[in-house]
Amino acid sequence: MKGVIKDHNINLINVFSLQLSFLTGICNLFLKVLTIYSITGLGYTYVSRSIKALSLKFVIQKLSKYIFNNQLSYFIFQNKDDQSEFYRSGNIGVAGYSLIYGSGVDVDFFKPLREKPKSDSITFLFAGRLLRDKGFIELISAYKEVLKKYQRVRLLIAGDIDSSNPESISRDMLKEYENIPGIEFLGHIDDIRLVYSDADIVLLPSYREGLSRVLIEAASSGLPIITTDTPGCREVVDNSINGFLVKKQSSSDLLQKMTYCCQNPKILSAFGHESRKIAKERFCSKKINQQTLEVYNLLLANSHVK
Repeated sequence: MKGVIKDHNINLINVFSLQLSFLTGICNLFLKVLTIYSITGLGYTYVSRSIKALSLKFVIQKLSKYIFNNQLSYFIFQNKDDQSEFYRSGNIGVAGYSLIYGSGVDVDFFKPLREKPKSDSITFLFAGRLLRDKGFIELISAYKEVLKKYQRVRLLIAGDIDSSNPESISRDMLKEYENIPGIEFLGHIDDIRLVYSDADIVLLPSYREGLSRVLIEAASSGLPIITTDTPGCREVVDNSINGFLVKKQSSSDLLQKMTYCCQNPKILSAFGHESRKIAKERFCSKKINQQTLEVYNLLLANSHVK
C-alpha cells in the first residue's frame, strides 16, 4: 500500500462509510497520508440496541479516539446528528470536519417524467432494502390499516431482502406480506426513475440514515415524501411543505399521515413542486461536488503539498 501511494504520488485519500473509515484509520497509523473520512451513516452499529451492536459501538468509540486523533484525519458528515455523535465521543479528527449533504443528486437525470393524471387512487412507494430499521414493519402495519378504509390504494416496494444484515426481514415474512392486497414487490430496479414516475408519494419510515439517497432522488423527481423525524431523513423534508415528518417506530403516526394524504389528494401536487425546489436548492450534485472540491483544495493547501 505504501508503494502504491508513493508510486502514484497520492497526497490525499477520501474513504466512504463508517466501516471503511475505521479500517483505513488503522492502516493510516502506518501510512501517514492525509485522509478524509466521509461518514455516510452510522448504520446497524449505532441504530440497533442489541448487545452485539452496543458492544461494537463501544469498541469503535474507544479505538477511534486513538485512530483518528491526529492532524491527518478530516471528517465529512452528511447530517448534523452524526457530526454531534462523533463530537460527543471525542472521535473527530484534529484536522477538522465539514457538513456536506451527501453526494448530491443529478437534478437533470432525476426529474418529473410526466404530469400526474387526476385520479381518486393513491400509489405509495417504498424503495430500499427490506430491513426493520428502515421502518418496514411499521410501514406494512400502517398500510394494512389504510387499506381497511380506502380500497383504491396500492403500495409499490422496490428492494430486496438483505440476508447479510441482522435487521433484514425473513423470507417467511416476505411471503406473508405478498398476500396483502395492493402490495407489489418489484425487487431490485435498475432504473428507479420509472417507478418514481408511477408513484404519488414516497414513504421511508427509517430509524436513521446518513442522508437518504432515495429521498433526495424522490424529491428531485417531484414527489411528496412521508418520512421519519430522524437524522438523514428530516434534512429532506420541511414538514407540511413538501411532505410530512412522523415519529420513529410509530405506525400510528405514519397511518395518520398516509390517511391524510388519501383524504386530501390535492395537496400532493403542491408538495411535489416544493420537493423539486428543495432538491435543486440543497442537494444538486453540482453544488455538492463543488463543496467537496473546496475541502480537498483547502486541506492540500494547508498541508503544503505541492
